[in-house]
Amino acid sequence: MSAYQFLDWFKYLMLPFPSYLKKMGYVREMKALGARRNRCQTAWRPHIERTQALIIKAAEQCNQKHKALIVGSGLLFDIPLEKLCKLFDNVVLVDIVHLWKVHLQASHYPNVRLESLDVTGVVERSFNLDLNQGLTTIQQSQLDYFIGEKFDLAVSVNILSQLPVLPIGYYSRRFRSVKDEQLEAFSRALLENHLDWISSFSGVVGLITDLERLQYRGKELVRRESSLWGITLPPGYKQWFWDLAPSPEIDFCIDIRHLVAGYINFPKQVWLERNRKQSTRSGDNKSIKQLRQVDTIQD
Repeated sequence: MSAYQFLDWFKYLMLPFPSYLKKMGYVREMKALGARRNRCQTAWRPHIERTQALIIKAAEQCNQKHKALIVGSGLLFDIPLEKLCKLFDNVVLVDIVHLWKVHLQASHYPNVRLESLDVTGVVERSFNLDLNQGLTTIQQSQLDYFIGEKFDLAVSVNILSQLPVLPIGYYSRRFRSVKDEQLEAFSRALLENHLDWISSFSGVVGLITDLERLQYRGKELVRRESSLWGITLPPGYKQWFWDLAPSPEIDFCIDIRHLVAGYINFPKQVWLERNRKQSTRSGDNKSIKQLRQVDTIQD
């Protein structure tokens, strides 16, 4: 281990994260995300540039530019932070954990505020659940973050499909007998709750999320699956591909690519007024078997 790696690891250990977040893998996964980004920097560049450009285009739609909310700020590599800080009086960055590098970068901008929030509202409760309670007891969570605050811009950035992954991975490892139907219903509920919550903001709402996960062997598409548990998003988004894990990142023969949707102005009312009972399910939906073998990032 190099001196730099040792220092990085030491700072990681000293961060005051709640123990349940560490045990469920949130801190580890955030660090591993940064490591993968470093390894796949060239492959990720087009996706990062498109993400940043869409956020700025969404910002330009705002009539006023007092306050912006970025949900899923992560390690900030896909967030045009400097431009946002010039455009808005205040910028609020939200994620479940903020690593020390993010604190350091944010400290350069006096109008940036970091908020460490669980935007599902269920992570700690899912950690403490026992088998008799079941996931259905917590899947409907009313989020009350930022009540009384007005945001001219709110953007959910590359987190929608990831919301259930670690809670379900942790729960299903503890309780092998949990039913697949429970896991799927829980996952769909988290995604729907997030879209309801982000749609509740009165300003311009942007959304960037992966729609599908594609696996290629060379030029041959060998597997295709929904990233959104069969939830159908309203029309009006731009599409692009994100070369998430080109070989040999995960497999020497397989390239993993995500199909991404980006909304400059998410159609909030269309989403909120839809009939959820008619929400279609995709035949290529991610399997529960995959969930039980959660694809965590290797650092």
